[in-house]
Amino acid sequence: MSQSDLAPSPFSAASSVGVVPADLILRSSDGVDFYVHKYVIVKASTDAFKDASCPVTHPSKDVNGFLQTVPIVCVKDPRDVVYRLLLLSYEAPIEGYPVDMLQGVHVIYRVAYGYNMFGICAKLRAIMHARMAAEPLRVFAIACNLALAQTVKFASLETLKDPDQLCSGEYDAEEYAWVTGSKVLSLIRFRVRCSEVAGTAVDKQRKGITELESDEALAAGGLCWWSATGHARGCGGWMEGSKTKVWNPAPWFQDHMARFHKAVVDLPGGETAAEAVTNIDKTLLHLARCGRCASEGPKQLRGLAARLKNDIDSQIEVTANGWPF
Repeated sequence: MSQSDLAPSPFSAASSVGVVPADLILRSSDGVDFYVHKYVIVKASTDAFKDASCPVTHPSKDVNGFLQTVPIVCVKDPRDVVYRLLLLSYEAPIEGYPVDMLQGVHVIYRVAYGYNMFGICAKLRAIMHARMAAEPLRVFAIACNLALAQTVKFASLETLKDPDQLCSGEYDAEEYAWVTGSKVLSLIRFRVRCSEVAGTAVDKQRKGITELESDEALAAGGLCWWSATGHARGCGGWMEGSKTKVWNPAPWFQDHMARFHKAVVDLPGGETAAEAVTNIDKTLLHLARCGRCASEGPKQLRGLAARLKNDIDSQIEVTANGWPF
């Protein structure tokens, strides 16, 4: 048997796992023996490998040094799959776990599910969620492969944070093989819809309202940009129109909100909106012209940012919950 046919540490005959000698050998479909502990396998699933063949035994020594026979269980899976299953079965951190945490997850998940190793399935879902922020589109593809609806939804939400997700990066063809054109189109449409939601929420803040609603605007938490009193000339809320009168917020506020409209549409999300609303570098000059707005504006903008963030995030969440991914 060549070196390449030996199980990697810690499941090789030389190292075994821990201080207790292995009492079970799992032989992969490509002939690699993994020295393991039966109680760990049973803990992962009492049904695991129950249909596997057990043709021979192997001489070994027990914890007291006495010679014993260790059963060899032949499984239908190749060495790479068996290795990953064992790494996930042993709860303690083990050196050698793949640097690419998502590599082969779509294969391992199906095998673990077939062996009723539901704890391992949960660990694999946790790995996907842990990598979601860094590789949302890849997690989306894997989740589509495995028909994990909730993970697909969460990954779709994460893709909103990177406008280039759908047209950049290096992709594993096998992982993306199950992502149909309809899935990609649905994801694109979801992004478009979320952009519309975010853009509408921002526009609603800066657009004027009819005279019948102006009392509500004037009483909206005493926001300086809606009020018509206590301002320098040319600042504060103002009325336009002859027949249908519209009450508008202060010009500087309209310009401020319009300035970051595109940013919120490109990166739809409450966090983007909140950061933009509170970024008043280009608005400070206008605020400085009015004592009331200079005094009250920054604090009230921070309050608006928090409300706008919650509003946009909740609307996007509602959109995601009803979206046919």
